[in-house]
Amino acid sequence: MLRIAIVEDDVKYQDTIKEYLSRYEKENSTEFKVEVFSNALNFLDDKTFFNIIFLDIEMPFMNGLEAAKKLRVSNSKSTIIFITNMAKYAVKGYEVDAMDFLIKPVEYFNFSLKLAKAIRIQDDENKKYLMLDTSAGMIRVNINEILYVESSLHYVFYHTSKEEYKVRGSMKVVAEALEKYHFAKCNSSFLVNLAKVDKVVDDGAYLNGTVINISRSKKKEFLDALANYYGDFK
Repeated sequence: MLRIAIVEDDVKYQDTIKEYLSRYEKENSTEFKVEVFSNALNFLDDKTFFNIIFLDIEMPFMNGLEAAKKLRVSNSKSTIIFITNMAKYAVKGYEVDAMDFLIKPVEYFNFSLKLAKAIRIQDDENKKYLMLDTSAGMIRVNINEILYVESSLHYVFYHTSKEEYKVRGSMKVVAEALEKYHFAKCNSSFLVNLAKVDKVVDDGAYLNGTVINISRSKKKEFLDALANYYGDFK
């Protein structure tokens, strides 16, 4: 079940968005858990993770853009849809990785299209997990949290910033599974999450304080993959 926050000071629009969400649930045989906040300060004080956030831009105490900037410091996963009277303000929403915006008065057809897109984004986000068969049992790991994968003998070790998971398996199989998530080999025994590379100095890739050797045979391929990855985000 997706958790949805409505952050809106106008009671009329609180009710409108709730009504539209209820209508969408009935039309699409789905279910949401919805919470309403009348200002951004109360929303930020609530530490609940919300999959989708409908965020008004013009509010007292703190506007929606400022609230989104504060939210993004610790939360990059929620999908934000701004609500505003003026499109010129909403354009600034892309600075905080907002998915889209709705212009008041909000019509259901446009609302339902943007909501469907947000749901697809969250569904894709939830699929970015691996189930690892460890000695402690089956453990679900977020692919985005993996720094690198290391192979040794007949085992692979998944390293995150918090834990290490040991799984019996083949680096070849792991590399094929993670290729679409922007992982690349820097030598025959290490597979690196390109999004986690802080810097490359000489023959070393730096990830969260760890330095991994880049072999001569893999260096060009690895650096090309790294350049292509960050080229996608220019």
